[in-house]
Amino acid sequence: MKKLLLSIAGIFAASASFAQTYTYVDVNQISFVSQADLQNCNDSSAYLGDTVITRGAVIMDGNLSEVASGSITGGSRPFIHIADTANGGAQGPFSSINIMGVDAGSSNPNSNIENALAGDIIECTCIVSEFAGGIQLQPLNSTAVSLVGVATAPAPAVVPVSDLQDNQRNNVLTTGEQWEGAYVEIQNVTVTGVSTFSGGNRTEITVEDALGNRILVADRYVGMRMQGVATVNPNSPAAVGSFVPPSVGTVYNYIRGVIVQDENGPCYPNASGFAGGYEINPIDSNDFDQAASPAIISGVSRNPLVPN
Repeated sequence: MKKLLLSIAGIFAASASFAQTYTYVDVNQISFVSQADLQNCNDSSAYLGDTVITRGAVIMDGNLSEVASGSITGGSRPFIHIADTANGGAQGPFSSINIMGVDAGSSNPNSNIENALAGDIIECTCIVSEFAGGIQLQPLNSTAVSLVGVATAPAPAVVPVSDLQDNQRNNVLTTGEQWEGAYVEIQNVTVTGVSTFSGGNRTEITVEDALGNRILVADRYVGMRMQGVATVNPNSPAAVGSFVPPSVGTVYNYIRGVIVQDENGPCYPNASGFAGGYEINPIDSNDFDQAASPAIISGVSRNPLVPN
């Protein structure tokens, strides 16, 4: 009789877990952090650890991420970013968020994340988590993401580099956190450093504005996949990358991309890993607009050779 009662209790417990419902929370609410918290070096979401339902307009196609992972089925960890539909998908302070598209408790990519298209409006039952200081959502299971509408793909917001990083390439929490996860455009920047690593298969560049504020341009998406290097995303539209690293001194009218945080700076004295601060990650080749190269003077001659 005791075993029977335990079995019945187990059935009711399982039924209750399947019937569990979650609260709907706007992307803006998940992303928001008060100025008081940011000034005290706390940039965590108030919903950290919670499972919520949220909705957003997809910023980029789901097959463009280029994050290799040996622990994920297929070897590629998919990422997309979504913008809050409460303001029509426009990029603004605390309006966007990153989704790490691997189902919770598994090594399986979420197919609806991989197949998402820019402009899709998706609804996600997600766990609010954090990685290296950056807020990200993770689908609860394989059925947690669904397409609920279609809109225009969100356009970038123009953001000064100084809002994101300082002249030591440290993140500026009080003005930068509001752009974490967003698709932004930085303007009139010059390349000051180029780093090639992973056996020449990857690259990152550092650019700075006229005031010396520096930001890392990173390679989470196919827009920065090195020329001739095979893509790691099995669903990628390109078999190999096409990005040619610029030389130091190259000037860009603009660089666009999504902002991802790898915590650094005074608020994180023990930060480890990449420690790049608020990094901008171009999505594709259209996110770069290189300025015209200055004239090169060569073959100089003088006539007469020795003037009177």
